[in-house]
Amino acid sequence: MGLDHFTAARDALNDFEFEERRGDNLVVKEAIGVAGLVTPWNFPMNQTSLKLAAAFAAGSPVVLKPSEETPFAAVILAEIFEKAGLPKGVFNLVNGDGQGVGRPLSAHPKVRMMSFTGSGPTGSSIMKEAAEDFKKVSLELGGKSPFIVLEDADIKEAAKAATNKVVHNTGQVCAAGTRTLVPASIKEGIPNCS
Repeated sequence: MGLDHFTAARDALNDFEFEERRGDNLVVKEAIGVAGLVTPWNFPMNQTSLKLAAAFAAGSPVVLKPSEETPFAAVILAEIFEKAGLPKGVFNLVNGDGQGVGRPLSAHPKVRMMSFTGSGPTGSSIMKEAAEDFKKVSLELGGKSPFIVLEDADIKEAAKAATNKVVHNTGQVCAAGTRTLVPASIKEGIPNCS
């Protein structure tokens, strides 16, 4: 799954206009600069690949701080990049906890963008630290994800899918279904599905 992110980013670049004339104006799209990436413990390779693909496609070097609970996927990725000949400084890996490594990363003046996936309180801290020098910030925080059943849905399949969304990865996913929304016209059939 992680490789798909790199492939999609590469494909998107095929038709991307880095310079675009709009009337008398020339719009030039260029890399933002160093991106600080902080990834969660769940799906470490996929989450890291998603963030790296976007940053690399945009031409930004990165400093990656993976979760201290799952650092080895990033270490392996660093080894792969080194063996592949990725120029030094394009991918940088720092391991450690949020206070000791994450906070200084998000406050560093040479980091121009922060991308974080994780908890709301940590996301709030990153926003505050990034605001000091007007960094751009991308946050994917814990969510309240509804599972919506439509009136014409197959009730048994909908019930099975809703259950799977709740228990996938033991519920430790920001998109885990936290509630199911069902039209009143079919709600009677839902509890009896098994």
